Amino acid sequence: MIGVWFISALAVLAAAVLLYSFAYTVWIESRVPPLGTFVQTTGGRVHVIERGLTSPDAPVIVFIHGASGSGREGLITVTPMFEGKARVILPDRPGLGWSERPDNGWQLGVQADMLAQALRAKGVTRAVVVGHSFGGAVSLRLALD
Repeated sequence: MIGVWFISALAVLAAAVLLYSFAYTVWIESRVPPLGTFVQTTGGRVHVIERGLTSPDAPVIVFIHGASGSGREGLITVTPMFEGKARVILPDRPGLGWSERPDNGWQLGVQADMLAQALRAKGVTRAVVVGHSFGGAVSLRLALD
């Protein structure tokens, strides 16, 4: 008898946690909307924020954020330094921010490939790539590939 009651209580608790988690996610997403555009890659959608110059001959700076951030980090760190001097591109790494994460999205090669596809879709052929923390490893893989 106690076993059935206990399992029922656990099921109700699990449902409450799932409902709370869903509601919290919806609340967070409403408070932190995407600031850029989405680019479809073979691994999923990549969210890309762009600021600065728009001319085709402008220098391009790509800032790849660290392990648990998003492209928004670059809005307060990199973008102010280059405003009026360059085109600044701030992608959300796969699985973070508003970018989708494929099943093997933790792999450096997968992340670098998705970001390369997003940059090509944005018309970027040459860029200075800056990586912070884990973004440095992704940046290096992007350069090597």
